Amino acid sequence: MRTVPAEVKKQVLSLDASPVDGKTFRMPLFRPGTVVLRAGKKHTVSHVMIRKGELLVYLHGVDAAMRPETLRVAPALFSIERQKLR
Repeated sequence: MRTVPAEVKKQVLSLDASPVDGKTFRMPLFRPGTVVLRAGKKHTVSHVMIRKGELLVYLHGVDAAMRPETLRVAPALFSIERQKLR
């Protein structure tokens, strides 16, 4: 697989971690069962793998691994603040 230049990665919205406020941010989350768009078609994530320091996403019904830059996914909301225990 070839390496994607940093300029291209910055242009891909699905890879950006977008701050919402000082305590939360939105970022893509690739995990089994997540629905993603690839070339305008919906696919479901089968599994993910990190190989040689790169994230690879495997889709149901697709034999080859996909780079996350080629996929579109709705960003998940993350918090950097700890939850208070009751």
